[in-house]
Amino acid sequence: MAKRPQSTADYLVVDHGGRVGTTNWAGAVVIGAEAIYLFKESLPRPPGGLVFLLAEAVASRVLPTRDLPGVAYDQIPGAVRMHGGWPIREAMTCNVLIVPRKSISVIHRVGRAHSMQMDLGGMPVSIDWGQFGGKGIKDFLVAKGWPLVWSGELSNISGSAVASLPKPAQPHVTILAIVFALFMVLVSMLAMLIPAGYEILTGVLIGGAWIGALAGILFAISAFHRGV
Repeated sequence: MAKRPQSTADYLVVDHGGRVGTTNWAGAVVIGAEAIYLFKESLPRPPGGLVFLLAEAVASRVLPTRDLPGVAYDQIPGAVRMHGGWPIREAMTCNVLIVPRKSISVIHRVGRAHSMQMDLGGMPVSIDWGQFGGKGIKDFLVAKGWPLVWSGELSNISGSAVASLPKPAQPHVTILAIVFALFMVLVSMLAMLIPAGYEILTGVLIGGAWIGALAGILFAISAFHRGV
C-alpha cells in the first residue's frame, strides 16, 4: 500500500476525502498551483444496519448517480510526479481525478462548513477537511492564485466575476425529505386527536406516519450523503 502523502511548500495535502457529483470517496487531495489531484479511494460500507442499507438501496435507484472516474496514477503529467515538491513518493493504486486550474472559475466555502465546493464542467466537486485546517487551506489557495469566495471573502477574483457565476448547488432533495419526515410526525400527532371509537383508524394512521417519518429521515441521510 502506498504511503500517505505529506504537505510540502509547493503542494498541500488534504486527507479527508470528499464528493464528486453524488459519489463519495475517501482518498487524499493534493493541491498545487497548476491543478488539484483527487485520489479516489473507495469509502467503506456505511454503518446503520439493514434498515439504513435498504434506504441507501432505494436512494441509489431513485437518485441518479453522477461521477467522474479519473485516470491511473501514471497519467499525472511526469513533470508533476517528478517535481521535487510532489508529496507522493510511491504510486497510488486508486484512480486520480485531475482538476486543472483553468477548469475552475471559483472555489466556494459557504459559512463555517468544513468543505469547499467547485464546478468542474457542470459536475459539482466537494473537498472536505477535519475540524481544523480551513485557514491553512485558504491561505495556501490564495498564495497559489486560486479564485476563492471563502465565507463571503473574495480572493483572486472580482465581485463582478463572481456575480456572473452560478452559486453552489443546494441540497434540495435532503430538505424535501426532512420536510416530509416532519409532516409525518405532525400527522401522527393529529391522529391522536381522533375521537374515541376509531381506535383502528388511529392506530393505522399513527403507525403509518411513524414509518413514513423514519423512511423520510433515512432517505434524507442518504440524499445528504450524495450532496443532493
